Amino acid sequence: MSVMTERVTHVHHWNENLFSFRTTRDPGYRFKNGHFTMIGLPSDE
Repeated sequence: MSVMTERVTHVHHWNENLFSFRTTRDPGYRFKNGHFTMIGLPSDE
């Protein structure tokens, strides 16, 4: 399992419980239909 560090570039809050975000992406990372990725986000808490 490889670990990549990227940056969140945009966050859209749809409501108080739902949001979507955009990130940078390493050019070598290819995401295809049916694949999934695990994302960890740091917290200030």
